[in-house]
Amino acid sequence: MGYVPPVRDQQSFQYGNRSIHSHRSIKQISPVSKGKFHRVLSEQEKEAFNDSYKYYKANDEKQNKKQKRSQVLSELTGKGTYIDEVV
Repeated sequence: MGYVPPVRDQQSFQYGNRSIHSHRSIKQISPVSKGKFHRVLSEQEKEAFNDSYKYYKANDEKQNKKQKRSQVLSELTGKGTYIDEVV
């Protein structure tokens, strides 16, 4: 048999020296105030509508510019008039 040195196990040592509390260590949680969900939701909907309106307005302006550009180009060069009119 070998020699077993006198070494303390830290976990069992800490468990043996623990102090048991008589009161609860978990604090009670205070009640949560009621949120204003509907007002925030309506504001977010307004912002989303405004953002989408700006996007579609900008997209519409781009389409108008594109149509004008192709119309001017076809008038100057005379190419694409038949296909543009048919399609």
